[in-house]
Amino acid sequence: MKNSTFTFENFMDETLLKLKKSKTLRGVIIFSTINTWLNIEDLISRVNRTRKRWIANLIKTIQKDFFILMFQDNLKEEKDNYFFIKVILDEKYITFLVYSYVSHNDFRKLISLINNIPEMWFGWIGSKFLENFDIFCNELYPNFKTELIKFTSESRDLIHKKKKGSAIDIESRTREELNKIRELHYKEFNELFYLKRAQYRFTSPTINFSLTISTKTEFTLKGNGLFEFLSLFKEIINYAQVLRDSFTKNIIIKSQKRSINKTKEPIEKISIDKIELIDINMKNPTYDSWYNNLIDTFSVGYIDEYNIVSFVLEKGNPYFMVEILDLECESRLFLSAIKSSIKISPSNQTTKPSTISKLFSILQSQVDPSIEMSL
Repeated sequence: MKNSTFTFENFMDETLLKLKKSKTLRGVIIFSTINTWLNIEDLISRVNRTRKRWIANLIKTIQKDFFILMFQDNLKEEKDNYFFIKVILDEKYITFLVYSYVSHNDFRKLISLINNIPEMWFGWIGSKFLENFDIFCNELYPNFKTELIKFTSESRDLIHKKKKGSAIDIESRTREELNKIRELHYKEFNELFYLKRAQYRFTSPTINFSLTISTKTEFTLKGNGLFEFLSLFKEIINYAQVLRDSFTKNIIIKSQKRSINKTKEPIEKISIDKIELIDINMKNPTYDSWYNNLIDTFSVGYIDEYNIVSFVLEKGNPYFMVEILDLECESRLFLSAIKSSIKISPSNQTTKPSTISKLFSILQSQVDPSIEMSL
């Protein structure tokens, strides 16, 4: 690992100047297990061996919580790309705040790298959060005017479960307009309309900046409100971390030892003391057909886009249950549904937050857009 004297404060000073010159700041929230971070150099090296166009190098700085990730072009056709990483350590996981000035296409290199590192995943906030993002902001900062500029969406054919469109910019300034568009797609074209990204403008007497943010916490910032953005983004990070922790559910095992006359050693008896659940209330869904959408989605067997396999365990009226296997991180869980709720529980000892965030993405985009995590 190389070393640099560049600091996070240097990066902030440079960012202020670039934003004044109408440059774009891009970034994303990334989570990882502590063990992954401890082995990050080796894991990056493994990914590098599979790349032909570029290799990634992690650079240390004099600050223990600040790193630089450099992507070097192997063909020497493009300049090197730099990403600046602020690290937040908590008890079970690592949070990475990754910033860069690169183009949208060059940002894909980072996404490719993260997608190939086990136990490292993008923070998830979901489409419902994006729909109500202005309310979230107004409650935190009532002195700012928060204006919706546009949504970026995709629609899915509910019969064949395929994307029919992606990255469609919808100029919509109210949720009422959004709901009309959604209802039209659903009734006329049998499509479910899913929000992937939203752009908002923030203004005050002295501040004017725009923030675009995706369901996977990718963002772009333009304008003169860097410190106001950092304050707002801190709250988004907190929200994503709370979701991440809420996605971790356990099977609590109870162990008892009993002595039996004919055995020399006590025999250990294992039983399940408690199973923690994620319970999703479906009493007021957007569409009454959500239950059939759920059965159709998870009866397919393999959801290629998310690399998830589902095994139907029980299918009847009014009960449905599947075991879901996430092939990317070898995680298993159970999903069951009745007419008023969906329940998610561990299949082995602990659920993995990356798998649960995938599952919520599937539920919001292919079952019903009203589905969200209750905190």
